Amino acid sequence: MRYLFDFCKQILKLLVIAGIFYAILRYIGEFSESQSAVLAFFLWAIYDFARESRKKQEEFEPYTLWIEPKWRDLLRDYKLLKDDQWESVKSKLALLPESEYNVLRAGFHFTFLKLEPFDGLIYRNDRRYFRGELDFRERIEEIEIPLPDTHFEFSPTIFVKWGREGYDIGITTPKSFRQSYHPLDDNDLVVVATLPYETFRLFENRRSTWSFVKVAQKAREEALVNRGWKVNESDPDLPNWGETFEHKYFYVSLRGI
Repeated sequence: MRYLFDFCKQILKLLVIAGIFYAILRYIGEFSESQSAVLAFFLWAIYDFARESRKKQEEFEPYTLWIEPKWRDLLRDYKLLKDDQWESVKSKLALLPESEYNVLRAGFHFTFLKLEPFDGLIYRNDRRYFRGELDFRERIEEIEIPLPDTHFEFSPTIFVKWGREGYDIGITTPKSFRQSYHPLDDNDLVVVATLPYETFRLFENRRSTWSFVKVAQKAREEALVNRGWKVNESDPDLPNWGETFEHKYFYVSLRGI
C-alpha cells in the first residue's frame, strides 16, 4: 500500500510540474495553447530524465575492475605465439622500465565513476585518463608475426569494450585482421570472453531491498557460469581485494570503492 501511495505521489508531483511549465509558457511566454502543451511536455520529459539520472547516480556505487589475461594460454591457443617463444617476449618486457605501463605486465585496470551509457565516466588507472564509455585497446608490440605475401608484420591487439550482453574481452589475430576493411569496423575483434552486465547490477542499486539483492545475486551467478566464469571464494584475510572471477583465459578482480 505504501508503494502505491508513493507512486501516486510521484505522478501527482510530475503533473503539477508539467502544469507549471504550461502556465509559464502560456501566460508569461504568450505561446498558443497547443504550443504551450507541446513545449510543456518536452520540458517535463527533460526534467523527468534528469531526475531519474540523478536518482540512479545517487544509488550507484563506483567500482574498480582489474582484468589480467592468462597470456601463455591465450596467445598459444589463438595461434599468436608458440610455447617456446614466450620466454623471448618476457625478455623484451624485462627491458622496459617498471614505471612504464605495458598490458602484458599489468593487464587492464580501470574504475567506473558514473553510470553508462549516456553520461558515463571511467578512469583508466593504468593509463591515467578518463573516458565516457568502455572501449580500451592495447597493441602488443612485443609480438610480431610476418603476414604471408607481404612485407608487413602483424602485432595483435588485446581489448575490452562494451557489447550486447556484457563487456567483451578479446584479441585480434592475423586471420581476423584480414577480415577487416577499415580500422573502425571492428571486424578484426575476436571476442574471447564476455563479462555479463549482471555482474555489476548490485553496484547500480546500493539502496536495494534484501529481496532484490537475493534475486540479483542469483541472476549474476547464473550469467557468469553460463559465460564460462567461475566465482572464486573470498579470502577473509584480504578483504580489500574484493571479488575474483576466473575464466579459461582471464582473471578478473572486482571491488567497490
